[in-house]
Amino acid sequence: MLFPMSSGGGTFFDEERFPNRMKHSILGGYVPAALALLIQKYQRDAIYGDLCAGEAIYRDGRPGSPRIIAERARARLARGEAHLIRCFNMEADPATFARLVENTKDIPAEVVTNRLGKWEDHIAELLGLMHDKPAILFLDPFGSRGMELEKLVRILGGIGSDAWEMILRFDIDGLRRGNIVPAREFARAGTLHPYYDLPNRVFGTNKWQNLLVDFDLPESQYHAFLALYMEQLSAAGGKSFRQRFVAPVPIPSRLGGPADYYLLFVTRSGKALTMISEAVQTAMERAWREEEAIEAAKPKQIALDLPGVVTETPSYDERIVEITGQLKQAVSAYMRKIPWAISFATLYQEMAQPFFALVREKHLRTVVKQLRDEGVLVTDRTAVNDQTMISRAPAATSQTA
Repeated sequence: MLFPMSSGGGTFFDEERFPNRMKHSILGGYVPAALALLIQKYQRDAIYGDLCAGEAIYRDGRPGSPRIIAERARARLARGEAHLIRCFNMEADPATFARLVENTKDIPAEVVTNRLGKWEDHIAELLGLMHDKPAILFLDPFGSRGMELEKLVRILGGIGSDAWEMILRFDIDGLRRGNIVPAREFARAGTLHPYYDLPNRVFGTNKWQNLLVDFDLPESQYHAFLALYMEQLSAAGGKSFRQRFVAPVPIPSRLGGPADYYLLFVTRSGKALTMISEAVQTAMERAWREEEAIEAAKPKQIALDLPGVVTETPSYDERIVEITGQLKQAVSAYMRKIPWAISFATLYQEMAQPFFALVREKHLRTVVKQLRDEGVLVTDRTAVNDQTMISRAPAATSQTA
C-alpha cells in the first residue's frame, strides 16, 4: 500500500500545489524521454539522481517527481529493455525518508535506491553509480544546508561529454523567508548572525548582498539575483562550463502569476535544450487550457469597458498567434543571414534559445511551411521533419522582416 504525503496540520506535502503540478508535468515530460535517448545513444543504463527526493506521493494521491520517474523506470524493466533507468533518491529528514521508502516499496530494487542523509553522505556512492553512464541530477542548492558552488560545478565539470545533465530547483522566495528576512534586525544593528552563511556558500560569494534593499530582497530584485547565480555558475565552471546551456524556467505560483521558484536546466546538448523547451511549453499549454476551462464554467460578469482597464487576459490561442508571428520574423531574418542550407533540427536548436519554452516543434514546422508557401524559403522535400534541409529562396524578399 502506498503511503501518501502527510504531516499533521497542513504542510508542503499535504497536496500537490499548482507550482509542483507544473514542475512534475515538466519533469515527467522531459526526464524519462531524455534518459531513453541517452540510453539509445550510449547503449548502457542511465541514472536519475534526486538529491532532495521528499516523500514521492502527496496526500491527495498525486505522484511527486521521484515516483513519476520510478514508474517510468519500472515500465522499462517490465518491457525487458536491455538497459534500464536507475533512480537514486536522497532525503535528509528521517520522517520524510520513511514515507519515501513506503511510497516506493512496490518499485523493484533493481531500478530504485533510497538513501537517508544529506547529499554529502551519499554523493560518492551516486557518482560511482554514474561512472561511465549518462545521468540527470535533480537538486536544490539551498536545501540540506546548501551545496557550495564549487562542489556543484566539480560534480558537473568532471564530465567530458554531454552525457550528464543537471536540474536545479532555485527557490528565491523560500531563501528570502528563511535566511534574509530573519536577518534584517541583526544586519541593521551590525550584529553577527549565521543567516547569510547559506546563500554565501551557494553563490560562492557575498555579492548577492549588494542586491538587498534595506536589508531585504524585494521581488523587483529576483531577476538580478537569479542572473548573478547563473553568472557565478558559469564563472566557477571555467571555459568548459560556459559551453553549456543554462536555461531558467519560472514555475509560477498560479497561472499568469509571479514565479514561485525557478528550475534551472544545465546541459551541453542542443537536442536536450529543445526537449526541455518542448516539455515546458507542453506543460504550460495544458495548464493554460485547464484554467480557461475552469474560467469558462464560471458565471460571466458584466464587462465595464472602462478606459485604460483591461478586463480580459489573452487566451492561449491568442498568445500563440502573437508568439508564432514573432517566430516567423525571427526565422526569416536568421535564414537571410546564412547562404547555405541547414536542417530543420538545426534551425529548431537555433530558435530554441530565443524562444525557449514559448513554442514547440509543431509551431516552427508551421512557420517553415508558411515561409515556403510565401516564396521566402525552399526545402528539399515536401514533408518538414528533422532531416529536411532548408535554405533561403533565390533572391527572396521577405514580407515578414
